[in-house]
Amino acid sequence: MAEAKTLQRRQEPLIPLHGWMQIAVLGGLFVLLHHYVLLLLYQAGRNDPNWSHIVAIPFISVYMIFRQRERLRSCPVVRDYKGLAIFLFGLMMYGAGLHLSSTMVMGYGMVVELLGLVWFFVGSKVMATLWLPILYLGFGVRFTFLYTYISLVLQHVAAAAGAVAINILGLPFGVEADNMGALLTVYHNGMLVNPPLNVEEACSGLRSLMALTAIAVAMAFVDRRPWYSRVLIMVAAVPTAVVVNVFRITVTGLSYPFQPELSRGDAHDFIGLLMLLPAMAVLMLIMKLCDRNWGVKPW
Repeated sequence: MAEAKTLQRRQEPLIPLHGWMQIAVLGGLFVLLHHYVLLLLYQAGRNDPNWSHIVAIPFISVYMIFRQRERLRSCPVVRDYKGLAIFLFGLMMYGAGLHLSSTMVMGYGMVVELLGLVWFFVGSKVMATLWLPILYLGFGVRFTFLYTYISLVLQHVAAAAGAVAINILGLPFGVEADNMGALLTVYHNGMLVNPPLNVEEACSGLRSLMALTAIAVAMAFVDRRPWYSRVLIMVAAVPTAVVVNVFRITVTGLSYPFQPELSRGDAHDFIGLLMLLPAMAVLMLIMKLCDRNWGVKPW
């Protein structure tokens, strides 16, 4: 008897037809209300290399929900008016962002609104599963707070570490380097190679840092892991992004006297994209080691 009930529950759709109709209506109104900031964020993802990961964030969020579909089936759906308070708070944030002309405040306000709206319609039991995929959408918001400072620090770190690596690895090729701030000066057989390399904002590593952090959070929470395993996976994204970017600067500096065209244009951007592959491999390796030592379970 119990097996029959379980089978019947599994055969029932996760969201009935009338539920999809409500989602379509509310989703259309939500997009209509926030079309301005959504357009700004989409343009940032298309035009700014540092934020190109934005366009993938909604798809990752949907996948996180899909992975927990069986858990959602067992959760009762009830109205919870605490969600209205959260929705109104998000609406005030969005209004403040409009007044300040701040895409960041509008974007985060929109995410808070969505959190409150879903909470109101489905209740606390379902939100225990959905809160993370919804808040994960915050990775799709282009933030401006401390953005310039973080980018500047990363530029200096990349230039300084890159100069050290070039001096070590470049000995057989007669390549040396030193840096002043974000400016990397390269020498070949004692002769200055002009012009010096400027580790600009686009080369600071912020792009890979943002993308890898978003990926690491998804990897950490897509399955059931101990909290310390999740923390390790997420924290590992920061040094991984920094090391990979230093490797990129090192390769560029070593090749600069021989292939200067690799330091600019499409070739330089392509090398930057390639660097995400070893970074992803490192994160995958760390995740596998954590799962081997501490275990992992699907939702």
